[in-house]
Amino acid sequence: MRRTAVVMLLAAVIVAWLAPVTAARGAGSNRSHWRISETKKHGAHGKKTPTPVPHHKTRKHKKHKARKPTPRPTARPHKTATPRPRATNTALPAPVITATPTATATLIPTPTLTPTPVPLTASLALQSDVSSGYTAAFFVCGLPPGATATFSPNPATSRSDMTSPTYASVQTVATVSVPFTVTPNSYGLTFYAYYRDGRGMIPATPPGGVITPRYAVLTVQHTAVSLQPAAAVPADSGQGCSSIPAGYQPSPEPTPGTADYSLTTWVSDSHPAPGETVTAYGQLTFHGQPVFGAAMNFDWYSYGVTRAPCHVVTDATGTASCSVVNSYPLAGVPVTIQVTALYNNLTFNGWTSYTM
Repeated sequence: MRRTAVVMLLAAVIVAWLAPVTAARGAGSNRSHWRISETKKHGAHGKKTPTPVPHHKTRKHKKHKARKPTPRPTARPHKTATPRPRATNTALPAPVITATPTATATLIPTPTLTPTPVPLTASLALQSDVSSGYTAAFFVCGLPPGATATFSPNPATSRSDMTSPTYASVQTVATVSVPFTVTPNSYGLTFYAYYRDGRGMIPATPPGGVITPRYAVLTVQHTAVSLQPAAAVPADSGQGCSSIPAGYQPSPEPTPGTADYSLTTWVSDSHPAPGETVTAYGQLTFHGQPVFGAAMNFDWYSYGVTRAPCHVVTDATGTASCSVVNSYPLAGVPVTIQVTALYNNLTFNGWTSYTM
């Protein structure tokens, strides 16, 4: 298309340039034609001398202004298509992947909560004969470590009855609770009580005051416990006691050894025969009056022979005893017996002996 336009433009320039020449040539042709016409009018062979053709003034041709040559169109420079920049795939360096150590989850075992076994319990009904209007606060000694005991009611008030020596008594139920940590075994228990009269005073010797049963055996097994009354004080390991209700705890008494309390000890026979039963006694009095319910321990000592301790409680006469058979005696060897009385948080010691 561009080339065609250029050719046509050049052709137009050439035509414009040749136009004056063509016009001049056309005028010359007309004069000759006129001259020829005159000849034909007079004849070619006439005699008349052709009248000379007056010279015409030379027609002055209009001076054509020299046309300025139309400038040739300058060929427009072809637009050079600027190549679009192509995205050059610049190879980026491949990232170096450094292996990061992955923390490995350590499985921590979840501790399984083992339910704590429920403590095992055993109960035993108790009764103490005491005059009407008195109250009694009970407690027990000989409990294994970890075991506890409660009484209901505690304190209890005496009520009239026709079967007790004092025609009145207090009743309560002892319940011993044993956790699974207690070593299976048999434990000897002893029951005690502190009394108050109708005025709230603590009597030195309450009327009556005998607890039934006084002793019991606590049998502990892995899956069960039992509490059974015992006719005599069972052997125990000298374990703890249950708590005493507030207000019934004995008040401090005079220092042992004063004239207020007296502990007397003796044996049934100071020279027993072989195989004879020897009984040791202890009696605790307060201003000459027997002390009921005092705990008393008997410990036997001799050459090569040590008897297990004997734990008893004083009766209404303030007396407690413990017996042993004089088996395999060593002639002339003395046997010493230590008697210890416990009452109102006071301790009294006495000694007695016999010869085998």
